[in-house]
Amino acid sequence: MSDRDAAQMLSFFRAARRLDPPFDSTSISQLRDKAEKVKETIQQLKTQLQILEDHLEALQDSLSTIVYPINTLPAEILCHIFAEAVSSSHSLDVNSTLLQITAVCPRWRRTAIADPHLWTRVSYLIDGERDILAEHFLRRTQGLPVVFSIPEEANDYESYDLPRCIFDSAPQWAEASLCSIKWPVNWAAADSESDTPANAQFDFPLLTKFAFDVWRPIDTGERPVLMNAPRLQELSISIPRLVLRLSFPAHQLQKLTILRPTTCTEILSVITHLAALEELSLSSLFEEDIPASNLYLPRLSTLSLVADDSSSILDHLLLPALTTLCLSDLHYFIVESSIDPAIERSAATVTSLSLLTPVSFAAFRYLLTSYTIHPVKHLTVTAFSMTNDQGRKCSAMLAESNLLSNLESFTLVIPASAPAPVNIRPFLDGIAMRVADMCSDGVQRKMKLARFVVEFAPYGILEKDIRDLQHLQRTFGIKVSMPNGHPRRKSWE
Repeated sequence: MSDRDAAQMLSFFRAARRLDPPFDSTSISQLRDKAEKVKETIQQLKTQLQILEDHLEALQDSLSTIVYPINTLPAEILCHIFAEAVSSSHSLDVNSTLLQITAVCPRWRRTAIADPHLWTRVSYLIDGERDILAEHFLRRTQGLPVVFSIPEEANDYESYDLPRCIFDSAPQWAEASLCSIKWPVNWAAADSESDTPANAQFDFPLLTKFAFDVWRPIDTGERPVLMNAPRLQELSISIPRLVLRLSFPAHQLQKLTILRPTTCTEILSVITHLAALEELSLSSLFEEDIPASNLYLPRLSTLSLVADDSSSILDHLLLPALTTLCLSDLHYFIVESSIDPAIERSAATVTSLSLLTPVSFAAFRYLLTSYTIHPVKHLTVTAFSMTNDQGRKCSAMLAESNLLSNLESFTLVIPASAPAPVNIRPFLDGIAMRVADMCSDGVQRKMKLARFVVEFAPYGILEKDIRDLQHLQRTFGIKVSMPNGHPRRKSWE
């Protein structure tokens, strides 16, 4: 449409407004025809505008591939990069990471939104009644299973009630972590007139792993929360008696973690109902006198406990399937009084032993010489301080092939919180002598020890130790990786 045509049409409308109604039929028909022509012109202009906008976007995409080579990557590769960024983010930063990805450029935004898997890690931050942003992100999952969490640091208050809207996405939860919350009296449906909580059942058809950290004490009068969770196998919980209060099929539970200190009696009363339990992890247990008993757990293969405070529970358990033992705060007298008797009484064969915190030299020496630990194949030790004399004895024990003769892998962990480089010389010398002894007559014997690993943060050990690890690599095939020029993990295959 030309400017002249537009001017004529405007003059016509001005003239039309001055006419006295009613119009005759011919005038009305002409007006309708002109209105249709205007609509057609507007639609044509919109189409041309869209074509120009698409062309501009294509030009910008082409330009961005020159300025930013990352944009030459296929969408599938970009999605893998985005997923790695999200998975490496702290739970409090997940939403921020997703927003940053979608704010880079139109192509990144289109690519991210088109991939529903990218949005399946949901961090729900309670602010008032609901987190609108998390709910918006949930819609982008297109119904895929999600990992749902309410981070412990998400709220400045000590604990808080959960709004019921949180459970709108419960059918999608494959894993869930609800932390720093009150006992959920408000989960249950309420009568609209009396506002009295009533029992309600929540469906979690996909839920396999659930962490539930309740801070507020429990009143016996509070109602249970019925959970239809037919696939639930792992449960982390702060108060043991809530395991039964949640009313899911407890007999199917395979892994139980108690997050906060409790009593031995309460633990025993709960695990009595967990016939399929394979892994049990305990926090500290309060001291108490309880009658001796032998609770039989035929499938429990992995036990993690704070040995100094929780070893008393071993006096009440029979664990014939126990193969993995993870200990914190271990003292030698606990090995002698609780651990050895429990393993012997259960006729268990422990093949994997982890010392999760530094121990005393006395405890380490007792472990290495204990007959119940003799079958251990995989040993993990957190480095601990020693005197010079203790260091020489430690090296000698590690070098002796008759001790831990079944050992296949040895892992030494340097705590990240160590204030200065840790002396790992006794361990390095002991392993080096153990290997050298196998080659002392010039003949390479077949060794069961097949893997040696040192884990540490950068600058966590002395430079001399790094050079010796490199020497072990050259001499015995130890593989060394060096992030930022410093080895973090050494492994000998």
